[in-house]
Amino acid sequence: MSRIVEVKISESVSVKQDDCYKSKLNLSPILNKTRMSEITKEVLKSANFVINGKNASCVLMRGDEEEVITMDVDTETGDITITASVDSNVMINRTVRGDSDDSLSTRRKLIDNVIKAELSVINYETKIRLTRMLERYMSSFDSQINSLVDKIMKKSLVEKARSMGEIMSVSEEENGGMMIKLRV
Repeated sequence: MSRIVEVKISESVSVKQDDCYKSKLNLSPILNKTRMSEITKEVLKSANFVINGKNASCVLMRGDEEEVITMDVDTETGDITITASVDSNVMINRTVRGDSDDSLSTRRKLIDNVIKAELSVINYETKIRLTRMLERYMSSFDSQINSLVDKIMKKSLVEKARSMGEIMSVSEEENGGMMIKLRV
């Protein structure tokens, strides 16, 4: 006579995923490459980026459930990578019932297959969540990048003008432009 046997399994699974968007700082080469890189680092540092060699990085947003959006900038090439990532632990609890004639290994294989299927669903849902989070953030991305580019370009133009003569005045125009008067 066989009896009904119930096997309960709890498994903690680490879920780590990311999605990224790549772009570029569109900087005109006003000064030499080394100096443009230095000015880019200065501007990014003042915008709370952490400078590490030629790279600058910043956490742009922290979401729920270990979600983070970061921006990394290569200050020499102007390459930008915005990454949305999640690193969390998920507890999967499953119960499998069978009769006592079933082997333990058969039940364990069944549970493993159920956990793998559930993990696939979790990974898929996480990827969709990250992509949506990144898409929502991207709407404000352009204005932030444009602001950084404007600051880098204005600082570079002032330095270039200074190398050409004595700066008499620097003023910002309503349209976002800049007027530099200098004596040569």
